[in-house]
Amino acid sequence: MIREEVAIEDTFARSIVINTPNGKKYGFINLPSFNADFENAKGRNASDDIKNEIIKLKAQNIEGIILDLRNNGGGSLTEVGDIMGLFMDAGPYVQVKDGNGKIQTLKNKYETPIWTGPLVIMQNELSASASEILAGVMQDYGRAMIIGSPQSFGKGTVQTFVDLNRFLNTEDDFGSLKLTIQKFYRVTGESTQRKGIVSDIQMKDFFTYAEVGERYDDFALAWDKIPSTKFQKLNYFNIQALEKASADRMAKNSNYQLLLESAQWRENWIKRRRLRLISISLMN
Repeated sequence: MIREEVAIEDTFARSIVINTPNGKKYGFINLPSFNADFENAKGRNASDDIKNEIIKLKAQNIEGIILDLRNNGGGSLTEVGDIMGLFMDAGPYVQVKDGNGKIQTLKNKYETPIWTGPLVIMQNELSASASEILAGVMQDYGRAMIIGSPQSFGKGTVQTFVDLNRFLNTEDDFGSLKLTIQKFYRVTGESTQRKGIVSDIQMKDFFTYAEVGERYDDFALAWDKIPSTKFQKLNYFNIQALEKASADRMAKNSNYQLLLESAQWRENWIKRRRLRLISISLMN
């Protein structure tokens, strides 16, 4: 067998066209991660992939785009700014604070949006880190509507690895320490830590009743807030009207109601099983 580098296509952005009963067409883009090739200037990255998908979708005369960030655990922070620039003009997209209290504001410098039409971003409890930064900034600007789980994962911290061997004169491998060195903040100044991003239109799913997210970790850092940075608010959607229409539809959707019942049953079963195991352990 010949060893070679294999690109796993499922980790890159992909798109399809959704045809509705009334004849309208919408573009659906799934982004599994904010991938970036830092070693190769011509390498593949998430923003270029999404740009190519948008170009293909526009050629099919779509009327709106849905960007799916469900189960996306994050990746390159710079890709957030580049993806933001595909949908709107330049501006700040995240604030970063280090352990000394120093705050840095990262800005998208490109004013070349290629899609200025309606934009919806989907998220769930497993959307984390860079996913939350992108969803949060598009929500803060009012450029996109966020649909999905009541809130995302809530990871608002930055980690780095410190190799312990660099401090020791030994050939033994002592491993590494994973240290939290920074926290993320939205352009409004609010942290994404623990609280995550609250969806504009909330739709509970199979994980809603489970203990998924940073807020369930025993020693997770607390939510906090810093001063807002300057940004220009946009007004693309009437959130209240759309939220009511969605709630009315979901209340009548039997498949959705069945999903909620299944999710609640699963979580209740897990809790009963956990209590049973604790009881057995105490008896022994």
